[in-house]
Amino acid sequence: MYLNKLLKHKKYSNAYILIVICFICGCVSTSQNLQVDDKKNYPLPPKLENWQADGRISLSVKNESSHANFRWNQKNNEFRLRLSFVGGFKSIIVLGDDFGVEEIEGIQSDEKNLIDTLNNSLPIEQLKYWLLGKSNPNLDSRMIGLAEDEVAFNQLDWTIRVMKVQKLNSLVLPKRILIENIDSNALIIIDKWAF
Repeated sequence: MYLNKLLKHKKYSNAYILIVICFICGCVSTSQNLQVDDKKNYPLPPKLENWQADGRISLSVKNESSHANFRWNQKNNEFRLRLSFVGGFKSIIVLGDDFGVEEIEGIQSDEKNLIDTLNNSLPIEQLKYWLLGKSNPNLDSRMIGLAEDEVAFNQLDWTIRVMKVQKLNSLVLPKRILIENIDSNALIIIDKWAF
C-alpha cells in the first residue's frame, strides 16, 4: 500500500498524521445557533461530562486511506485522544479542551508548528459531541431526513451519520458513525464505552 511506504519516511508520516487529525477535527465554526432536535433518538443525560470511547477509525482522504485504533477520554472540558496507527507505524496523543488542541505528544521537537496549525484552524473539540451522536449545541446544525431510528446531521460542512447504535444501561449510544465532507470520510466503530 502506498500509504505504508509514505509512513516509513519520517518526512511524510507527520504530514499524513496532520491530515488524519485535520479530518477528525472538522473545518470551521459559525456564530449562529440552529440546533438539531435529536433528543428522542439519543436520550443522553444533559451533563455527560466524563466518558471514554474505544474503537477503530478507517479514514479516506483524497483516495488515500488509513486505519487506526483510538481512545477518546473526555473529562469535563478536556479531552485526550490517542491514535494508534495499524501496523505499529506511529502512535500519537492529542490533548485539548473546548477551545482546541493544546499539545500533541509523539511528535518531534521540530514539528511543534503542527500544534499552532491545529489550534488556529481545526475544531477537534467537535468529536466530544459527534462521538455521542450529538451536534455541538453552540453551533449551527441541520437534521437530515432519514429513517425514524437513525440520526444524521450537517455541521461545520461535515455530515455526521449514526449508522448503528448500542445500548448501555439506559443510554443509547453510537456504535457505527460515518463522518464525511467533500474531500474526506471516516467510518468510526466504537467497541467500548465507559462512564
